[in-house]
Amino acid sequence: MTKVDAIVPCYNEAPRIGAVLSVLSISPHINSIVVVDDGSTDNSLDIAKKFPKVIATRLNQNIGKGGAIREGLKRVRTEFVLLLDADLSEITDYHIRQLIAPVVDGKFDVCVGVLKNHHPILHRLKRDFLPLLSGQRVLKTKILKEVLESDNSRGWGIEPSLNYFANINGLKITKIDLEGVKSPLNAKKRGVVAYVKRIFSYVQIYFAILIVHHS
Repeated sequence: MTKVDAIVPCYNEAPRIGAVLSVLSISPHINSIVVVDDGSTDNSLDIAKKFPKVIATRLNQNIGKGGAIREGLKRVRTEFVLLLDADLSEITDYHIRQLIAPVVDGKFDVCVGVLKNHHPILHRLKRDFLPLLSGQRVLKTKILKEVLESDNSRGWGIEPSLNYFANINGLKITKIDLEGVKSPLNAKKRGVVAYVKRIFSYVQIYFAILIVHHS
C-alpha cells in the first residue's frame, strides 16, 4: 500500500504524544511524521525528536491547529496525508491502515476516523448527525493545501473548513469507527473556559463559512 506522510500538530502534549509517535514511527504505511509544536511551554518537541521518521518543528507562538497544520504541510512530500491528533491513546497500526486504505486505494476522497469511546447514542449523533470535528483524517495533499488557503481554516477552523470543502465539491467521504482509541476530554485537559472558547470558535467559523457561501 502507498505510504503517506503524517502531520501531528501539538500543544503541550508531552504526557501523551509519545503514545501516538511510537505507533506512527514503526508503521509500514507511514513515510515520515511531521510534528509541529504550536508554541508549547512543555517539552513536547524534545519528546517528538526521539522517534524515528519524525521531522519536528516549533512555532514561536501558539497560532492554533489550522496554522500548525499549514506549517506542517510545507514538509509533506507524499500524494496523500494523514492528520492525527497528538493526544490519542490505544491507537494501533491497524487503526492507521483503516484510515489510509480507503483513500489511497481510490475508493474515497476523504476518510474520517471517529473515536468510539462514548455512549452509543452520543457516538451515533457525533458520527452521523453532528458536524464532523474529528482530527483523524486522510485525504489528498493537494486538497488539504487548497482548504488551508482559506482564512477560515486557521485556529480551530480546520475541521469545519475541511467539511465545507468536501460538501461543496462533492467529495466522497467515508467514516470509520476507531474502536478502542481514546482521547482526554478537552474540558478536562485544558479547562472548562478553554473548552467553551473552542466551541464558540467552531460556531463562529460555521457562521462565517455560511455567510461566504450565501454572499
